[in-house]
Amino acid sequence: MQSVSRPEKAPWLLDPSEISLRALDATEAVSLVVGDQPVQYDLRLSDIPEVSFASSTDDTIKDALDAIVAQADWTYQVVDGAILVQDLESRTLLLLAQPGTVEAKMSVNSLDAGSGGGTGVSDGGTVQHASDPYQTELDPVVTELISADLDRGVPSAVRLLPNANALLVTARPSTVRRIAELVEIYNERVSQSVRIHITVYEVTSSAKHSIGTRLQSILSNGSDVFMGGWNVRPVETDAQFGFELLNPTKRYAGTDALLEWLNREGDATINFNDSIEVRNNQIAASSSTRTYQYISSITRQQDQLGRERTEVQREQLRTGWSISVHPTIGENAVTVRLSLARRSLVEERPFQFGESVGTNFVTDDQVRAMTVSLADGESRIITALRASDQRKDRSKFAGMVTRRGSSHSNSESVLLMRVELI
Repeated sequence: MQSVSRPEKAPWLLDPSEISLRALDATEAVSLVVGDQPVQYDLRLSDIPEVSFASSTDDTIKDALDAIVAQADWTYQVVDGAILVQDLESRTLLLLAQPGTVEAKMSVNSLDAGSGGGTGVSDGGTVQHASDPYQTELDPVVTELISADLDRGVPSAVRLLPNANALLVTARPSTVRRIAELVEIYNERVSQSVRIHITVYEVTSSAKHSIGTRLQSILSNGSDVFMGGWNVRPVETDAQFGFELLNPTKRYAGTDALLEWLNREGDATINFNDSIEVRNNQIAASSSTRTYQYISSITRQQDQLGRERTEVQREQLRTGWSISVHPTIGENAVTVRLSLARRSLVEERPFQFGESVGTNFVTDDQVRAMTVSLADGESRIITALRASDQRKDRSKFAGMVTRRGSSHSNSESVLLMRVELI
């Protein structure tokens, strides 16, 4: 069965039609098909095309009229009980993305942007992103189609309506249909969004080998199934592994399954766990930070009259995690440009220099930028985020004796990422 749209203004269009036309002027063909019904013509072009048509068993007047105006590259509508035939069509096409330039900035080390605005430029600088998908992708094709009509003397035009998120097109009906198809494809692509799930684990251990090396060793021994019902596969890139849950409904979720294994390799915690939703080819960020507002220095000075003046310098220190993503949806994969920054507070160091006193902070910073390509629903373990740390230890005995020593530990961040098209 096939759904049928009944024209309420002209129910006679669904009456049966038995007609055969061959190489006939299109205006005459329309008149023969509609019979005694009134017809009005609004034709801007001088050439009247010839058409041919032969009704089949179940054809209606509407079927015959649709076929004739399609051959002539015309359009029609019912206006005040009459058939209005036109050789130009005007349509407003909705654009799902706001026309105009969209600007964004992805900082490699956004923790250096004191207020968290992502404007820091240290440790690798920033990635500037400015895009206007309509102007770069759709406008050239639309302009080419309209120009082809203009070259044939067709008074065609296209107008962008930014406030309405729409395109107003006036052209031959066939040209309008082609532009409408392009806009539909454009809307499907630019309206797609990506949900990026990111979990960052912090693993501290005294082992000499990294987590990535230990994963490779396990795989080389032929045991690719892990406790908790998951397995991994090596990816030909910078210390990355495909991650797959064999039975997601049994025992552990993905983040917990990996955390359980990491805890057997060292002291593991989850430091960052979030989902970021972002449109195709746009930039988004997420952070889990703590800001310390502190007095960095106090300076006292005396002028020639002996009056004391005090100057107080205040600063901010941001610690924690900050992650920025810039996904581009491809045919078979999503390419995610990723920047991550971590800063942890190691110790406070008070200082005094002459009349100035204050505090400096020692931090442990980690900055990384990379590109990861994943299929829809695929998960990836990224392990090349390792740093060595040698710390001095002090222990007191009997309140009098102090023993000084040092210990060497490896602090490694392991990232689990999954993308999902929404």
